[in-house]
Amino acid sequence: MTASSTTYRRRNAAERRLTSNRLLVHAVGEPAGTILGGSAPVIWELLGQGVTTEDDIVAALLVRYSDTEDVIRAGVTAALADLVRADLLEGVP
Repeated sequence: MTASSTTYRRRNAAERRLTSNRLLVHAVGEPAGTILGGSAPVIWELLGQGVTTEDDIVAALLVRYSDTEDVIRAGVTAALADLVRADLLEGVP
């Protein structure tokens, strides 16, 4: 399965902006929240706006930032894996 064939879905969560580039996300039913930094808050927001595949997230970030696609994709891949590990998101094939 390629990254582009997976759709990511956010879990129900409360969120609070800590700073302009940090977000606290607390999944419903979980004992503690997770602080998102780097590109993760932007990715979290894009997921909430219906941008749900890795390819679409990369495309949205390419418009926003001046990095190369390879650099952006590496960051998106890592951030999605971190969000899945934190149980804030699930991947649906």
